[in-house]
Amino acid sequence: MKISFAVLAATLILAARLPAQAPAAPAAGTRARLVSASGAVVAEGRLVRLAPDSVVLTDGRRSQAYPLGGAARLQTVVGHRSNAGRGALLGGLIGVALGATAGAGGGSNEWRLFSPAAGGAILGFTGLALGGLIGALGSTEVWGPVPAGPPRD
Repeated sequence: MKISFAVLAATLILAARLPAQAPAAPAAGTRARLVSASGAVVAEGRLVRLAPDSVVLTDGRRSQAYPLGGAARLQTVVGHRSNAGRGALLGGLIGVALGATAGAGGGSNEWRLFSPAAGGAILGFTGLALGGLIGALGSTEVWGPVPAGPPRD
């Protein structure tokens, strides 16, 4: 029983780390950018042609050829990441700060509606929900390196 569990666990761990097939070279029209060794974006546009030693990108008006190799690396958009978590965190922090401030201010105890802790909790959860919803409306592109392989036009 212990051996079969160990084989199952090893299979699952190795399968998660091994790609099913080699990634294909990007097709023409794919969003791509050329990045220098320092990480600065040199050029960005749609891929027109990819050769082993150069790449042609277009910005919609004109096409420009760039050399590859050495310090220049080609990247393409590999997916999108939601901003919901970042929005929820920011909204929650702002809500806690505003709620605690509103609970602490307010003059005498007769007129105060809630304590600083209750105000922070109420507006914190409200800000968390609203920030998460607003953040979910936007996304950020995730860029990845282009695998070496045969050129595609």
